[in-house]
Amino acid sequence: MNSDQPRQDGSRDDDSLVAATREGDLAAFEELVRRYRVRMTRLAHRFTQNVEDARDLSQDGFVRAYENLHRYRLGTKFHRWLCRIVANAARDFLRRRRHLPSESPDGDADGTPSRDPTPLAAAEANDLRSALRRELASLPESWRLVFALHEQEGHKHDEIAKALGENARTVRWWLYKARKRLRERLADYLVD
Repeated sequence: MNSDQPRQDGSRDDDSLVAATREGDLAAFEELVRRYRVRMTRLAHRFTQNVEDARDLSQDGFVRAYENLHRYRLGTKFHRWLCRIVANAARDFLRRRRHLPSESPDGDADGTPSRDPTPLAAAEANDLRSALRRELASLPESWRLVFALHEQEGHKHDEIAKALGENARTVRWWLYKARKRLRERLADYLVD
């Protein structure tokens, strides 16, 4: 699709919004923020386990993106570029804090209620989510970051390696170790 053409829903595509922003159209960047704010906040929440920190990191990511928009290559996927920026902001934040994030008792980052059909199923699902959050938070920072980028955001090993300044072999190893530890520690929840 040409970046000058509208998307199927009639809105402009990301590249045309980036180009317009570069030319001084702040409304175009505001559209990008509206388009990706929730997704970036969810990504940041996977690292911090704190809604307020996640919102701050998401906002910081958008500020960094705006300041570095000249580095974005038109024709690539803007949302993946933005995910790398927010993930790196989260990584920097965790490095500064140097302690494990606390578990959020509020449920999902997006605040959506459970759709489980029975109270027992809802309780089991909540237990699993809590255990998963707890175990993700206990992973080493590098493993948690790679896991979130690959499993939850869909980035490829090479993309993650480039974003983190690591080689792809190391990224694959960290992902393997993260999956293995999660399987071991969540085995009781995953067996029928």
